[in-house]
Amino acid sequence: MVAPGLIAFDTNLLLRLLTNDDPDQARIVQQRLIAAQERHDQVFLPLIVLAEAGHVLAGPRYRLPRDRIADAIGAVLASAVFVVERRDSVAAALSDYRVGEGSLADYLIGRCAEAAGATITLTFDRALHGHPGFSPP
Repeated sequence: MVAPGLIAFDTNLLLRLLTNDDPDQARIVQQRLIAAQERHDQVFLPLIVLAEAGHVLAGPRYRLPRDRIADAIGAVLASAVFVVERRDSVAAALSDYRVGEGSLADYLIGRCAEAAGATITLTFDRALHGHPGFSPP
């Protein structure tokens, strides 16, 4: 038996998986995911991939509502095949994103700062002022 391995997806692969907006590419991603599962491999998702995916899904091309973005990223977190960088911080950031006004990237920054020991994240972003963990400079 071959030892399990680790591959990584970039943002484009994650977006194809989540949106199926390019059926040919989505099929390739799905095949790679199935092959990884069959080999007991896992797929690494760096924080930057999740931040970028959140930004793109909320942006002008997709214009997805916050709850759909949070649900999609949440489904990724719940899948055993994905190894998500700072999974606990991502889960907390998703909870913040569901109720807050900032972007997913904003809450990822705040939660990663907290995990690193920061007591507060300073920001000029007014959408975050008043949210726990954020403060104006």
